[in-house]
Amino acid sequence: MREWTMLFLLAVIVLPAAWIDFRQRRIPNELCLAGILLGVMYHLLTAGLTGAGFSLLSFLLAFAAGFPLWLLGWMGAGDVKLVAAVGAIVGMKLLLPVLAGVAIAGGAVALVYLVVLRLQDEPLYVIVASSLASQKNGGLQTQAAIDGVPEPVAMKKKGIPYAIPVALGSLAAIVYVS
Repeated sequence: MREWTMLFLLAVIVLPAAWIDFRQRRIPNELCLAGILLGVMYHLLTAGLTGAGFSLLSFLLAFAAGFPLWLLGWMGAGDVKLVAAVGAIVGMKLLLPVLAGVAIAGGAVALVYLVVLRLQDEPLYVIVASSLASQKNGGLQTQAAIDGVPEPVAMKKKGIPYAIPVALGSLAAIVYVS
């Protein structure tokens, strides 16, 4: 029963965050703060001060996991704050499975996103033919490399709304573990 309550609280935070991030490419600070407060209050009510303390510790560990990714430019600041809020909601018991689920979902969404972007530039048969031809020449070249734009610059312009993998991965991990 507790996992379903946690799943509901998590969904209340991550689903709107994913939608807003998809539409506006930002995650409101108010939503992240609400997630942190909901998580701490939930654990306070279900496990007392110890639960609230572990919720705050889980928040800090989730933030610490996301912060280096922000420094590298792989995640936005809002994404890191959302992951930290998710940490506060799920607590220590589910933090590692949830972070693993978010990482797996992030990789899957990134792959789909890259394929969709590539298909927008060229039809699939052209991509396959150019891939086969470039393999004979020693390697694949992306459209950005062909256009002379460095790959990181090309990806930064389009980016991935990472709240989507946060939502998918965290919710799936809780359902899977429960």
